Amino acid sequence: MRYQHLLPLLLLITAPALPAADLQTLALQPQTVPVLRPFDGQVEAINAATVSGQTSGRVAEILFDVGDAVPAGAKILSLVSEDQQGGLQQAQAALADARAGLNVDRLELQRIEALFGKGVVSKAEQERAQGRVTSREAQVKNAEGALRRAQQQMAYTTVQAPFAGVVSERHIELGEAVAPGTPLMSGFDPEHLRVVVDIPQSIATQVRAQPKAQVDRGDGNLIAPSQVQVYPAAHAQNGSVKVRLNLPEGNHGLLPGQWVKVAFELGEEQQLLIPRSALLQRSQVSAVYVQIATGIELRNVRLGKLRGDQIEISAGLSAGDVVVLNPLQAVLQRSSSQQQPGGAESHE
Repeated sequence: MRYQHLLPLLLLITAPALPAADLQTLALQPQTVPVLRPFDGQVEAINAATVSGQTSGRVAEILFDVGDAVPAGAKILSLVSEDQQGGLQQAQAALADARAGLNVDRLELQRIEALFGKGVVSKAEQERAQGRVTSREAQVKNAEGALRRAQQQMAYTTVQAPFAGVVSERHIELGEAVAPGTPLMSGFDPEHLRVVVDIPQSIATQVRAQPKAQVDRGDGNLIAPSQVQVYPAAHAQNGSVKVRLNLPEGNHGLLPGQWVKVAFELGEEQQLLIPRSALLQRSQVSAVYVQIATGIELRNVRLGKLRGDQIEISAGLSAGDVVVLNPLQAVLQRSSSQQQPGGAESHE
C-alpha cells in the first residue's frame, strides 16, 4: 500500500520540500490517566416552569413566543381585565364608604364622651357609641382585605416571567379563554443546567466517596460539573442509583432533554497518549509517522479514548517510539526524497 494515499497527491507535487530538521517529535512514555466509566445522561434545566393562569379572562396580548429570550420579571402576556377592574372599583368604593362612616362615628363618640363627662348622657349611651366605632373599624379592615384581593386579581391579568430564560412552549392563543390553573407558557433558564444519569449500585459508593466526572457535549469538549450529587437510595425496580451533576453557570450549547455522555473517574491507569494533530486519518485508517534509524516510517495505529486534545493509542506504538508531531512536514519530506534522482518509491 502506498503511503501517499493518506493525503491528496496534488499536495505532494506542489508543496516545497522541507529539511528533516523541521520535524517535531515526541518520545512516547506511559502517562497516568484516570479510568473512565461512561454512561448516558440527560440534560435538565435547574430553573424550568410552566406559568399558569391565576384568574379568569381572555388573552388580550402575547408578547413572547417559542424560542424568545425573556428577562426576569418581564411581562409575557395579559388578559382582558374588565371584570377585575370592576371588582377593584367596587372594593375601593366599599373601603371609602367604610372609612367615611368610621370618621362620623368617631366624631359622635367624642361628642358623647364630652357630654358624659358633664353628666348629660348616661353610661349606656357612651358604650353604644363606642360599640358603633368598634363595628366600623372592623368594617374598614374587611374592606381593606377585599381591596387587597381585588388588587391581586387585577395584578393576575398581567403575567410576568418568574426568571430569565427562553420560552420552550406556548399553550394558549390570542383571544382564548383562561381559567385559574390553565397552562399559559413554559420556559427554562439555559444558563443553569444539570445532567441526570443512572449508575449501577456497584460503583455508587465509589462515586459518592470521590465524585469526579466529565460531561461530553458530543464535540469532544468536556465539561467538569460544579457539583455531583449521588442519591441516597436505589431505584426500586432496576436497582440503579441516580446521580445529578450541576453544570457551571453559563451557556454550554446544551438543551434540556438532550442526551450526553457522562464519564465517572474510577481510579487511574497507564496509557500511551499522542496529540490528535499527530494523526493522519483517511476513512477508517489511522496512522502516525515514527522516526527510526534510517528515517521515518508510516505506522498504522489503533485508537483508544479521546482525552481532550490527546488520544490513547491501543495498538501500533510502544513506549520509547519517537512520533512525528507535524505529519505534514513528514509527508513533504518523504515526497521530496522519493522525487530525487535515483530515489526509490516506498511500498509497504
